Amino acid sequence: LITNGLRMANPDYCRELRDAGLNDLLFSFHSYDPEIHDWLTQVPGSHAKLTEAVRNVRELGMSFRFNSVVTSANCNVLDPHMKFLASQEPKSINLIVFNPSEETTDYKSHDPIRFISYDEIGARLSEAVAAWRDKVPVLNVRFIPFCFMKGYEAHVRDYWQAIYEAKEWDPILHMGYRKGFLRVLAAMAAGFLMWPFTLARYGRKNPYAQACEWMQSFRVHMLFQQPSACRRCALRLICCGFHREFFRKFGAPTVHPYEDRPLVRNPVLFAAPRYTAKFSGLVADSP
Repeated sequence: LITNGLRMANPDYCRELRDAGLNDLLFSFHSYDPEIHDWLTQVPGSHAKLTEAVRNVRELGMSFRFNSVVTSANCNVLDPHMKFLASQEPKSINLIVFNPSEETTDYKSHDPIRFISYDEIGARLSEAVAAWRDKVPVLNVRFIPFCFMKGYEAHVRDYWQAIYEAKEWDPILHMGYRKGFLRVLAAMAAGFLMWPFTLARYGRKNPYAQACEWMQSFRVHMLFQQPSACRRCALRLICCGFHREFFRKFGAPTVHPYEDRPLVRNPVLFAAPRYTAKFSGLVADSP
């Protein structure tokens, strides 16, 4: 269950969910600072209720994780935020780079908290990962190209990597329930016809994992775009680039291609041991 925790501030409701079989929670916690969190959520008192919800599930012994959407409003206070989240003893923390797309409701109103400089947000996130990667069980950074996190690639997770995450949504079911399973089949077919060998040349994987990759191929092509400089990058097949809407509004960002290594086709190259639980047939290369 992904939740803002507002109803779970009620301990009786938490207990009902646990007794009904809920076994994993992903709380959306966007700042250790109540003022920043409440401003980002636009719900006064949401920080206090979410803190109470986390306390309730801890007392009940329920497994939980954190999502934190990193914006221009909270990127300069990541260290105290990580300290606060780590103190709650979550199973993992996802730092999600915010940039609204046309899929986002009322995305045009979000410009005040959008990132324009990926170099700046990459530096902030790299500092946070360096300080906290050994203090939490799992620390992921979502939706940022690898080249802005050089030295910390093992923590980068995007559409290609999500296929193999044991704790992430099943990509086919996720898209099926959101868009309909006919669209899933159409995306798979398009991905197979247009990019049959995009990622198929590495390792062993079961047919379901291959089907997920064909579907993701189509989604990545439709939603994302890479600057022309990415054609020189050894990681171009496992990195999505930037959302097309970002390109339309701000143009191509400056990137930092990996030009000193062979072409990489394995999307989990940098953190393979963390992925093998979901698709045990996957063979990992060495970095």
